[in-house]
Amino acid sequence: MVINVSTNSTIGYKQDFKISGSIPFKSVDTSKITIMNKDSTNVSFTSVFDTISNTLSLNFEKTEENSYNVQLLPKTFTDIFESTNDSLNYKLMTPKQNTFGNVRIRLINASYPVIVQLTNEKWEVRYEQYSTKQDVLDFLNVTPGTYGIRIIYDTNGNGKYDSGNYLKNIQPENSSFFNMKDAVRADWSEEVTVELLKQ
Repeated sequence: MVINVSTNSTIGYKQDFKISGSIPFKSVDTSKITIMNKDSTNVSFTSVFDTISNTLSLNFEKTEENSYNVQLLPKTFTDIFESTNDSLNYKLMTPKQNTFGNVRIRLINASYPVIVQLTNEKWEVRYEQYSTKQDVLDFLNVTPGTYGIRIIYDTNGNGKYDSGNYLKNIQPENSSFFNMKDAVRADWSEEVTVELLKQ
């Protein structure tokens, strides 16, 4: 079993720390995970396990110019072949706030609720917000770079993308993709208007 992580260096304030495996996980024991900041203080976290991508996302509060040590004890992950991980440690850093940019997204003709995502050039999700009414969406402290925008129409209102079920004749939820014209820059705010086709 090979363990991969979303980053092993710099992490954004609103960015989850994601851990995935080369083989599907059978079980995940989050009680074997600890996060400590540079003052050796334990940091509380929440976790979400996505069975489709075989990824565990850790969300915790981060502050400017801090460091965090994420420790995974042996047997945190057990895969479908009963293999387990060894002890793992990851050192993460948060940069100064002015190294990030901000993105404001304004939707036109949206059918709510929607999931709005900022993705990288490989369409991997980097930031996400959920919206149930017409309002601007502010993505703060975004790492500079080139992003795309993915809009998912959350038809069943469960707060996540549903890929459908062929056997049950359930179609996947509709989504739309847009490329941002300009890259996100450090210490800069960008406003993007996305006009959607009426659903």
